[in-house]
Amino acid sequence: MTQNTLTRHTTTTAQRRSGGIAPHALTALVELYRCEARLLDDLTGVLHRQQVALESDDLDAVDDTVFALHRVLGTLAEARRRRNEVHAMIAGVEQLDSEAIDKLLGGDPPHELVEARSVLRSSARELAGQVSRSRARLEGAVANGAALIRSVYGEKAQEAPAGWTQSESPHGGMLLNRTA
Repeated sequence: MTQNTLTRHTTTTAQRRSGGIAPHALTALVELYRCEARLLDDLTGVLHRQQVALESDDLDAVDDTVFALHRVLGTLAEARRRRNEVHAMIAGVEQLDSEAIDKLLGGDPPHELVEARSVLRSSARELAGQVSRSRARLEGAVANGAALIRSVYGEKAQEAPAGWTQSESPHGGMLLNRTA
């Protein structure tokens, strides 16, 4: 009987400290934020490596970064799925913003949660900047490639160079097979 009372008191105290959110759910959320921040940092690094590879015309490194991007994006999607599961455990809904979590915590989120959120947001801002730089670099590379093809083959740039095969892309572009 005393053991049962002690367990009930401990649970109530833990719930009070986490604003009604189970402590293990709060810990899981903090760890997921940290994991997502690391993955965003990884994406930033891969995009930077891709940009360096483009600048040095290293097509093998560009290909490697494309595969790395797919791998990290898949892992990030899994992390977000796990975060939605934790949100469902906390509040019964998969999409939960920081303000809603703070309300569930009684307006006073633990320091670890605030810090993990801050790191995640910082990583997201850094990734956004790298994406912007990479996009500009890729658009420049595509424009330079198109200009080179036009200068070499004149206005008939729509025709593929000898030995290359071309096919229509389902996305509206043109695919060139340089191995033909």
